Amino acid sequence: MTAVSIKYNGRMCNKILQYLMGQYVAEKYNLVFENSLPEELGLNKIFKVKKYSGNNSYSNVELLCDANQVSFLSRDSFNSNVHLDGFFQEPSILKNPELISKYKEYLKPINNQKIDDVFVHVRLGDVYNSRMHLPYEYYDNTLEKINFNSGVVASDSLDNDIVKKLCDKFNLKPLDKSPLQTIYYGMRCKNLVLSHGSFSFVSAFFSEGSNKYYI
Repeated sequence: MTAVSIKYNGRMCNKILQYLMGQYVAEKYNLVFENSLPEELGLNKIFKVKKYSGNNSYSNVELLCDANQVSFLSRDSFNSNVHLDGFFQEPSILKNPELISKYKEYLKPINNQKIDDVFVHVRLGDVYNSRMHLPYEYYDNTLEKINFNSGVVASDSLDNDIVKKLCDKFNLKPLDKSPLQTIYYGMRCKNLVLSHGSFSFVSAFFSEGSNKYYI
């Protein structure tokens, strides 16, 4: 029985980051970890998935959440199972060199052959009505600074005027693929122009692209 359990929150890339944190906790604290998310999401189609499961399992459970993640992960050891309930996107955690290295061990792109494109991700759907999206000018100004011959734009709202204007001005092609295949394409591109959110973060995190632009 797994000693590390996860309550998944949000969409695909949020779940990927929650899974990676669960995997990291299992290895760091030698806890049994059984989880099928990579297979459920099809991550094994684009990543070589390395799973780690430790030896220990306990009768009591501690909560790991966004509010306590920094202090929790600073501990050298403890004797309890762990239940994860959060998004685990604290910048100080995600900039930790050890964690970065481990995450990239757990999910390693199967084919990281470079694509000489600019990849533009425009997040709109869930933030557009509340005006929390990045404006057209951000993408426009950023693309003006990049030398590229071809490119694509990915978005959850490909019919939005922002996307259409970018395609027309910079001769970009709409990338109409599944979320997983969109990430796979983006992380192999030479240049990435990113938006807010976990989708852009995951695309950039596993990318070996030369240039990554974000706010």
